[in-house]
Amino acid sequence: MSKTKLYSYYFPNWHVDPKNEKWHGIGWTEWRCVQYAVPRFEGHSQPKKPLWGYLDESDPKVMEKKIATAKEYGIDGFIFDWYWHTDGPYRRKCLDEGFLKAVNNEEIDFAIMWCNHTAALLHPAPYYGRTPVAYSTASKELFQELTQYAIDNYFGKPNYIKVDGKPYFSIFLTYTFIKEAGLEETKEMFDDFRKRCIDAGFEGVHLNAINNFYAPDDGKITQERVMELCEYLGINSLAYHANQRPETDGLTFEYGDIIDFYEDRFKEDAKSTVPVIPTVMIGFDNSPRTIPSDMIDKNSTYPYCDISVTVTPEKIGAAIKKTYDLTRKYKNNMDTIILNSFNEWTEGAYLEPCEEFGYGKLEEVKKIKEYIESVEK
Repeated sequence: MSKTKLYSYYFPNWHVDPKNEKWHGIGWTEWRCVQYAVPRFEGHSQPKKPLWGYLDESDPKVMEKKIATAKEYGIDGFIFDWYWHTDGPYRRKCLDEGFLKAVNNEEIDFAIMWCNHTAALLHPAPYYGRTPVAYSTASKELFQELTQYAIDNYFGKPNYIKVDGKPYFSIFLTYTFIKEAGLEETKEMFDDFRKRCIDAGFEGVHLNAINNFYAPDDGKITQERVMELCEYLGINSLAYHANQRPETDGLTFEYGDIIDFYEDRFKEDAKSTVPVIPTVMIGFDNSPRTIPSDMIDKNSTYPYCDISVTVTPEKIGAAIKKTYDLTRKYKNNMDTIILNSFNEWTEGAYLEPCEEFGYGKLEEVKKIKEYIESVEK
């Protein structure tokens, strides 16, 4: 068995949720965005069609199929996008009702990433204007509530991802959290979280910060400042934003270009005093989250973004292999690679089988897993 783990983000919006029904209508799931997507330019590969059909992930039988497939093709676990706003949990039935009630759920690992960003109406989004509908604030009360739920309901599971006995807990917009709460208050909240984990019988908590503290409203802060904040707050690791990619002036970019981009990124992150977990982008195409009758370009905000083209299973395999080879070269990670993602169909980031490639993407993951095992045997 290899030391290096291949984990995959899992996006949970493929089941009926009360908030979605309030915003979009009875019985709505994000599958409707997948079904009604259209090509936006010549050669644009839309709509994507899942080989398994439009499944309900809150059904344990469905998750049993996904778990078995992930395991068969070399994925060691899922890191679930996990939502908890000021008005309570969101999109939680996938993990609580589907994954954790699947009879084979302990065959792979799992963890959560708190997606602490404002929810807006993006399914689909108009070219102009985004309507916020739910908020995540950096309040002490909210943070205690959601982290205590995680301690009580997830961290004690035998297959919950732990690093040196510490449950892995990731925060998507860490710098935004710090700005909202204040630095001293953030430290107090993190220290309290750590203490409550110890009181519950763990070695503490492994805090992971996403985006290298990327903040959409004011760009990137210096790496030196990131290291200072990590040390002060006790942050244990950093991870790339799931869709970091080369800058482009046009609407599209060649997927294969991310390979050289990853090498440059590793060189920079080698200077980090905190382990950096690399994330491999499987593809990037948000167009199913845009209104088809609106024009698509990059002059608006998310989800009107550049789109990856010429995405093939072979190029995905090459990107994963390159990432693994770079981890061996630069040695500043935790023997972990994250794939983005297993199933975010409306961002063009999915490994699940589709009519276009069948199981081709997963076959490439399996090949790389076998390669990793041959290197580490």
